[in-house]
This record gives sequence, C-alpha cells and structure tokens, in this order.
Amino acid sequence: MGTSGTFLEPFLVGEYCPRRYLAVTDKRAAEALMAKAQQALRSAQGLIELNDANGACNRAYYAMFDAARAAL
Repeated sequence: MGTSGTFLEPFLVGEYCPRRYLAVTDKRAAEALMAKAQQALRSAQGLIELNDANGACNRAYYAMFDAARAAL
C-alpha cells in the first residue's frame, strides 16, 4: 500500500490493488477506471483494424469490465 494506507492509493498510482474491494467509493478511482476502460476500447478498435478479433474481444471485455466497476 501507499503511504496513506488506503486501498485506493495503490490503484491510482498503478500498483497492485486487491480484488476484494469491489465497490469504487472514491471519485478519483472511478475516473481512473474510466480512463483505463477508454484505453482498452481504443486498443480494441485498433485490433479490429488489424483483423485480430480475439484480441479485440479481450480488450472490449476489459473496457466493459472497468467501466462497470467505475459505475459501482
């Protein structure tokens, strides 16, 4: 964990964040998850252009997953 001892700080600085924290209760964490989802969506779109359906499905899944977590 980071210096503040909250579970959100490691996530926000790109370190490991335990899966047991399912609800996002901090606006910064939700914004970070949405940014991650948007990047995954851009990756999926690029993979579609490269005719990589499997890779695009993977990135699209994680885009949805991160967006859904941000909404919780």
